[in-house]
Amino acid sequence: MQRVLVVEDAEPIRKGLIFSTDWEAMGCVVVGEAANGAEGLELLDALSPDIVITDIRMPGIDGLAMLAARPPGEGYEAIVLTGFDEFELVKRALRLGVIDYLLKPVAPEELQQSIESASTRLRLWHRTEHERDEAEALRIAQGFLNTVPSTDGEHSEHVAAMLRIAHTSYMRKIRLKDLAAQINLTSGYLNAQFKQEIGTTFNDYLNRYRIQQAVQILIAEDAKVYTVAERVGIPDYKYFVRVFRKYVGHSPHELLLRR
Repeated sequence: MQRVLVVEDAEPIRKGLIFSTDWEAMGCVVVGEAANGAEGLELLDALSPDIVITDIRMPGIDGLAMLAARPPGEGYEAIVLTGFDEFELVKRALRLGVIDYLLKPVAPEELQQSIESASTRLRLWHRTEHERDEAEALRIAQGFLNTVPSTDGEHSEHVAAMLRIAHTSYMRKIRLKDLAAQINLTSGYLNAQFKQEIGTTFNDYLNRYRIQQAVQILIAEDAKVYTVAERVGIPDYKYFVRVFRKYVGHSPHELLLRR
């Protein structure tokens, strides 16, 4: 449903427009009304309407000043109400980006046409924004794939084994103290050796590698986030989202990746 804000100083016109129009049939709902541009600005910020229908002439801050302060076309569309002798004001309104103007008294069929035009433009705007956000999300996610510390070069026997385990067993629970116990060394010693050669702790490397695998899955597959969490060895969903956000900078949902 498109959210509509009506701004009109003449109460009979404002109330008549609100209560005599079948908004639901047009896929709309009136979320607020204002008697002047000052009130309209407050409601624009508070309600974030999709469509604003405003009179041009109003006491104090008029419709044009309100639209100039919050230009349409950036998330909402505007329709202005005007009289026969206000063509110069209409031209100014059109330059501000309003989608249409209606002569008072407003004819229902003309209002419907204007709402349809506004709705069409809004759908295009939202689709463009979604595509832009999705492209940016993919760019961020793909950029993250290169942030896992390099493992190039020669490594000591223990560090090479730890890297091999991280790469082949990341989907299972891996605890550094268990690895250390298997070779009769302390976890502190192993971690220090790993950090000296790789540049980060083993747990940090393992989590970053897991999230790298998660990003690749989310990009390539139509997978649910909770199933991806399990597949990369972090079955606690909330913890997975927290770790994902730590390394990528966004949650899996904010990235708008396919899932």
